[in-house]
Amino acid sequence: MSVIDSIEKRMESFEKEMKQLWVVHEERAKKVEERVSRLEDKVDGADIHAA
Repeated sequence: MSVIDSIEKRMESFEKEMKQLWVVHEERAKKVEERVSRLEDKVDGADIHAA
């Protein structure tokens, strides 16, 4: 196996891992956005009831 083949395999593995990490990041970001949205709705509701 040549050095170039070895590097190509490592890069393919690295790219695959990066894609997996990106998916995890996107999923967590979506969950955080949903939580923030729910909190904003609660705050808005509390403001209406307080008025």
